[in-house]
Amino acid sequence: MTVVDDELTEARGLGSPAVGRAQGFYIASSEEGVSQTVAVTAMSEFADSISFFGVHGAPHG
Repeated sequence: MTVVDDELTEARGLGSPAVGRAQGFYIASSEEGVSQTVAVTAMSEFADSISFFGVHGAPHG
């Protein structure tokens, strides 16, 4: 499991002003690491937040 709590910045590079935060988690949920789940919410100082949720599982076989 990886926890995400990062600043969202206006542009790439050091010194770029922060405009929000991204918070959530990423999980590799099988012994082989072939099934992943991610849930992240991006919050901006200019607007409401947006949430992302996704699941990916490799086929068995």
